[in-house]
This record gives sequence, C-alpha cells and structure tokens, in this order.
Amino acid sequence: YMGFVIIWILRKMEMTNQVVVAVGVGLLWGITNPFLEHGAKAINKESEDKQRSANLIMKSLYFLWNLISNYQFLIPYLLNQLGSILFYYALGNANITMVVPVSNCISFTTTYVCENFFKGTNFRLWDSIAIMIVVLGITISF
Repeated sequence: YMGFVIIWILRKMEMTNQVVVAVGVGLLWGITNPFLEHGAKAINKESEDKQRSANLIMKSLYFLWNLISNYQFLIPYLLNQLGSILFYYALGNANITMVVPVSNCISFTTTYVCENFFKGTNFRLWDSIAIMIVVLGITISF
C-alpha cells in the first residue's frame, strides 16, 4: 500500500512541475507580446523614413540592423523565444494535452491583462468574467 502512495505522490509532483513549466511559458509569452508590439511600432516608424530610396538588399540589412539594435524589441523577443524553448522542452517531457491548453490560455489571458495595463485602459466586467472562466476551465481540467 505504501508503494502506491509513493507512486501517487511522485506522479502528482511530476504533474505539478509540468503545470509550473506550462504556466511559466504562458506568462513569458503573454507578458512579452505587448512589448513586442510596442517595439515593432518603434522600428517601423524609424525604418519608413530611411528606407524609401534604398534597394531591396539595403532595406533588408537596414531592417535587420534596426531589429538587433532596438532594445525595446530585442529584449522582449529574446524572452519570448525563451518561452518557446521552454514550451518545446515541456512538450517533450510532459503530457501534450495538458501543456498546450494551459500555455495558450495563460498566454491569452496574460496578454489581455498586460495590454490593458500597458495602454492604461480599464477592465470591463465581462472581460473579467471571461478571464475567471478561462482560469476555472484550466483548474477543472486537472
């Protein structure tokens, strides 16, 4: 009997680790999405003025240089890619039917919350209810 209890506890711990990784991925993706959008807008404003007369190769090189040199885009991009690496790690080591929905739901919810915070808009009642339903759905699935 004790062996079954130990196996049950180990499985629960393994599932907890999988959930933590999936939630971490969702948070990384969700938090970085608004910052990626903001950084990309800053790059587009700069590059539109300087790219009008250049040929295709120069435009591409200039755009690539703007991506690399703009910290407002580069840092969120690297953090977002770290989330992708963690996601693929979780897919290889965890239950795919758990990792994908949890990561995506947390990502969508976090993106919405961060965008509202970043833009300074208020939450509407229905939006808050929808977020609670998403979190409840994730919780029930376990």
